[in-house]
Amino acid sequence: MSAAIQALQQHAEDQRVIVYGESGVGVGWLCRWFHRTTRRRSERLVEVIAQAIVSSQHERALFEAVELARSGTLVVRCFEELAPDLQRRVIASEGTHRLIATCYSNGGNTPARRLSEDILAAFSGVIEVPPLRARSEDLEELAIHLRESFARGTMGTSAPLSAKEIERLRARDWPGNVRELTSVLAVR
Repeated sequence: MSAAIQALQQHAEDQRVIVYGESGVGVGWLCRWFHRTTRRRSERLVEVIAQAIVSSQHERALFEAVELARSGTLVVRCFEELAPDLQRRVIASEGTHRLIATCYSNGGNTPARRLSEDILAAFSGVIEVPPLRARSEDLEELAIHLRESFARGTMGTSAPLSAKEIERLRARDWPGNVRELTSVLAVR
């Protein structure tokens, strides 16, 4: 199990967490996994893409999503793309939901560079998800999860991965991260 997953487990019951990494590392997958492995798993998981919030109508939809999350988990993808006043309003919103804010770190743009100090201070954890090439220990579990997801989507069953297939997966560099792994497994 990678340090990123261990860090997520350490923050399992925290109210607000930032999860970040370069594009394609599987931040969304980890947020969904995180929700499913905590006491909130029976509650709703609501995901919002911040880049889609471009008007007051979209702002209303954002706060409807906050309300929908209630005591579950609200994931705001690309949180750094929200205007700072909206970031503050989401953080200050009432309720017992957990807020997971995702950010991308392409080109070294970590949350510390893209979010103000007061915003960062509102989060109890900031967790970096390294690229897949740097966390091969997650590869097998991730591949199994993805194969099961494909099977559910097609109403089929998923044949288990052989030890030889897993070794072939581990031998790759994965420059395309989890997106590349998804494509490789989808054509198998």
